[in-house]
Amino acid sequence: AGGNLVTSTTLKAITNNIRKPDAVVLSYAALLIQFYPSPSRLLSLIDPLLMFGILLRCLNAYQDPNYLSTCPRTINDELRMTRSINDMYLSPLLADAETLKQFPRTVIIASDFDPCLDENVMFSSKLHDAGVDVRMEIVPGMPHGFLAFAQMSQECQLGVDHVTRKIADLVKRMTKKH
Repeated sequence: AGGNLVTSTTLKAITNNIRKPDAVVLSYAALLIQFYPSPSRLLSLIDPLLMFGILLRCLNAYQDPNYLSTCPRTINDELRMTRSINDMYLSPLLADAETLKQFPRTVIIASDFDPCLDENVMFSSKLHDAGVDVRMEIVPGMPHGFLAFAQMSQECQLGVDHVTRKIADLVKRMTKKH
């Protein structure tokens, strides 16, 4: 939920004319909180960490403040109760081009094996089309949440090191303009 919250908060700052961040770094962000069977989301059918049932529950829980009072739910219940709410603060991918023009420079980190990959690529494209300085980094072979697994996996640590270099590059670019 972190990437979604950062993006939504930035959109709120833009629409309310308050100071927005100088830059945003999104890591495998959930940017479309709807049941949308994109190719990368279909990966959750075989993803060992963000399995389809968990992804579906997360999407529904994020939309429904009364979610816990309706549990336990079966997968069929989850599918039946999915909704598509057209709200850019809930699903930042739905933001219009006029709003996105004001988005700060952005680095988007995703994995080629992440159920959120497609929405991250689409958001990057929308930012680019709106004229935003956006960089998209796709780290190969990492699962959703790989930044949290550095202590358990040398491969994930290499992913963390890569992301750290990208954030350092972003900070250098920001300081050159000031």
